[in-house]
Amino acid sequence: MRRHGQAPISIVIGYRPCYSCRMDTTHTPHLTGNTLDTALRHLESSAGPRPRLCAAMLPWATGAEGHRAAAWLPAWFMPHFHDALCSLPREEALFALFEDMALLARAHAVSCRPEMIPEPLAAVMTAFEADGEWHPNDGTLVSEWYWLRLPAIGMASRLGADVGLFGTSGQPFAAHGMQTTEG
Repeated sequence: MRRHGQAPISIVIGYRPCYSCRMDTTHTPHLTGNTLDTALRHLESSAGPRPRLCAAMLPWATGAEGHRAAAWLPAWFMPHFHDALCSLPREEALFALFEDMALLARAHAVSCRPEMIPEPLAAVMTAFEADGEWHPNDGTLVSEWYWLRLPAIGMASRLGADVGLFGTSGQPFAAHGMQTTEG
């Protein structure tokens, strides 16, 4: 059970240096400083729809709602998201950031009513689904979480059931997604 003022396990993951900026990613304040300003500048100056969609969603993703949505995702998510932000403007970092934004948007979407999904999140999900790069059964971790695990977790949460976030892990998933296990 999460106590007031305690960060979700999926956000506080222990000491792990960021390979791009060499800063400790044990805490999220690093994501609110120069990293975000630099990432936003790179996204806004890049061509194509993916950077624009990521730039529009970035303030939401790094705010309180984004952190709440990240609690629905496995422990690897936050370091992956952080590394993608720090590695911009590399093309593979943009690809990874777009996948991360799609997962955050989907995590939020399965936890609320459709009319409560902000426009930038709906646009990212629409682009992700229409892109053709990802499919429900393509075997990628992103697709598995986007099309299978997050909807199942959201449905179980709405029904008030405890589900193992990682299948047979045996760890209960709290109704608000605040307890996770290492994946």
